[in-house]
Amino acid sequence: MALPNRPITNADEWQQFVEQFVTLLDKEMLKHEEKIKEPSYAPGLVHVMPALISLVNTVGYLRGQDGMIASDMDPNIRIPLTDKIREYENHFEVRLDKLIDILLASDQKDYYTERLDSYFTKCRTKQKTTVVW
Repeated sequence: MALPNRPITNADEWQQFVEQFVTLLDKEMLKHEEKIKEPSYAPGLVHVMPALISLVNTVGYLRGQDGMIASDMDPNIRIPLTDKIREYENHFEVRLDKLIDILLASDQKDYYTERLDSYFTKCRTKQKTTVVW
């Protein structure tokens, strides 16, 4: 499959991309923050938590955390937005922590920890090898 090759070439494009991403993430988190006001939604929140955690982590990666995504970007494009991206990251981390606290205080605690273990460990390490070195 041919993927589009449209690199970000200036700080305005980078800012627009980051702002679009955090807008999408904000809307997604708001949806689940509203739904969890009803305790019966806890299993549903457990189900989407690995994705929400990954999306919040992506905000950090957009700033270059762990040598990901933006780390190789032209500093003239990346650096002007670094502090703002860190603000976004901190904002979403606080919101994510609240959702985690709700789940850890609920009767879904064991299902939550099992789901994270399954998503982040088992399903990523128990697959059949497809690459031979």
